[in-house]
Formats: sequence, C-alpha cells, structure tokens
Amino acid sequence: DRAARAGLLGRVEAAGLVPYVLVNNAGLSTVGPVAASDPDAELNLVEVDVAAVADLCSRFLPGMVARGSGAVLNVASTAAFQPMPGQAAYAAAKAFVLSYTRSLGGELRGTGVTATALCPGPVETGFGEVAGLSDEEQATLPKLMWVTAEAVAKAGVDGMARGRRVVIPGRPNQVVSALARATPKAVLVPIVARAHPGLRDGRSPPPERSRGPGLPGPVPPAAGNAVRRGSGGGPWPRRRPRRPRRDDRWPCTRRRHARVRPARRGRPGRRRRR
Repeated sequence: DRAARAGLLGRVEAAGLVPYVLVNNAGLSTVGPVAASDPDAELNLVEVDVAAVADLCSRFLPGMVARGSGAVLNVASTAAFQPMPGQAAYAAAKAFVLSYTRSLGGELRGTGVTATALCPGPVETGFGEVAGLSDEEQATLPKLMWVTAEAVAKAGVDGMARGRRVVIPGRPNQVVSALARATPKAVLVPIVARAHPGLRDGRSPPPERSRGPGLPGPVPPAAGNAVRRGSGGGPWPRRRPRRPRRDDRWPCTRRRHARVRPARRGRPGRRRRR
C-alpha cells in the first residue's frame, strides 16, 4: 500500500526509534506464460517487488546518509541473473532489485551507509505454494539448491555486516548463478523454457490469436511457415538483393581480363595475361 509506505518513516520516528537498517524482504511471484496471465496480479507483483523497494529506499536513505551510518538489505533472487520464461515478471523484478542495489552501493560509497543484495535460490518457505507451484513441480528443482530460511537469513545479515554488495547463499546456487551469467542468453532461455514447470502441459494455454479486424477465426497454426523465406509471400520481409561483386562492377578487375603494361620509351605497349 503506497499510503502505508508513505507514513512508515513517520510512525517509526514517532515511536522514538532511529532506523539504522532497512530490509526489503517482501516479495511474491506469478507462474505461467504472460499470454495467459492476470493483469492485476502482474501489476501487484511489480508494486510489491519493484515499487516498494525504490519507495522505501528513497524515504529511509536520506536520514542514514545524514547520520553517516546505516545499511540496506534488499532481497533479490538467483532469478535476477537470468531471464526466466514461466516467471518472466518475477525474474525481471529481481533483476531490477539487483541492479538497483548495486547502483546504490556506488552512490553510497564514502557515506558510511552500505547496500547489499541478497540473492537466494529455492528456500523452504511457502513461497512456491503462494506462487501456484505444486509440491511435485517444486520437487523438480535439485535438492542441492534448496536452502533453509535460517541459513539465508544468516548469510544475508553476515554479508550486510561486512558491507558486501551481493550475497548468494549456498555453493550450488553460486555455481548456477555464475553459469547463468556466462551462458549466452540465446542458449540459456530455450533451456529454461523447456525445464520450467510453469510452461509444461497442464497449465492454462494462451488465448487463440485473432486474424485481425474483418477476419474472424484463429490464425492457422502453420500460417506463413509454408512459404519459403524471402519469397515475399510470408510474414518476413523480402530478401534484399545480392550486392554485385567486384568483378561485376569493375570488369577491368576480372581474373582473366587482359591488362596493359605501361609502354616503354620508343616501344608500343604490349598486352599480357595473368
């Protein structure tokens, strides 16, 4: 609630407390293809995972900087290091939190205030059930990646106390995050899309596309694919004409074209072939 966030700092100061630490831990996720998503749920995710982080940081940081002491701990996720088909909005929101926190760390250098991004992997809480993942779907994740809530909290607090910029609890999650950063996204995204339980059979299929105004009925599944690319009849633009080669534009440079040697003094020029 934006109104509640706007009055939070005033309520804390009215209680005679001084905020030295800010922890943005609230977060939620939606699961499934965007084409079959609920717009209100997607906007609620952005409000909680993105807008609340920026709002609270902008309200609490001025006092911390003025006092020359304080710390901010923003909870992101290992999903921040990669696109995630099936949880597109969640991965994008956590990528914002990670980038935002890193930028804060650069701005707060020398002020006595630190900013830390906590990026856990799968945690044993009710997060998956709220997001809509069943126990069977959550069991598809490797057991090595699961971390307890107590271990995540300890890693986050220890990293914040040391002034670390990014904290990833668990060695397996650190390795997976490094691989996600190093793998080309053109290779990584199809792999994640095939493995993500939110895109498997049984989920709500996306609505049928319409042909457009004046053309009722869904688009045939193979429309345009039967036309060879570049023929001008498919959905792709016509292939650009081939640029003329050097031999076509300047005949004098053709391989077998005779060239004239400069004539010597008192002797006519002679022709020779390569």
